[in-house]
Amino acid sequence: MHKIFISLIAMLVFSFTNCIQTNSNDPAENESAQISPKTDGMFVHISTNEARKVLMGLSIAVKMEESKDVIVSIDAEAINAIIKGGDVYDMEGYEGTSSAMINKLVQKGVIVMACPMCLKSYGKTEADLLDGIQIAQKEQFFGFTEGRILKLDY
Repeated sequence: MHKIFISLIAMLVFSFTNCIQTNSNDPAENESAQISPKTDGMFVHISTNEARKVLMGLSIAVKMEESKDVIVSIDAEAINAIIKGGDVYDMEGYEGTSSAMINKLVQKGVIVMACPMCLKSYGKTEADLLDGIQIAQKEQFFGFTEGRILKLDY
């Protein structure tokens, strides 16, 4: 009786493990089961013409760009900081002038974008933007934030 009981348990265990086995010999199936994690990223939104806030937002973007994905969105009163001949902010304690930081971010491949409605409200066009500044598009926002959101407003 004892041998029959052990044999039944062994058969149940064997049957159970064969039922739940999910390994596949097809490499394509194994790859599709893996999940690719998103890397950390930062979305910096600057909408004021207050020097400290503009410089703080840009300084954070410059520092974070070294190890994280960063995107910078500029709108409202801050538009004047990204147009040719516009406002340039400079205060001790930050990573440089606003124009120098914007240039550094653009050169590093960081997307710095301008709100098209805000640009228009100041009577400006895309041609008035500093080199490398892009017109904001919703696909950029959602493509960047897919799977992650960390936003800083200035």
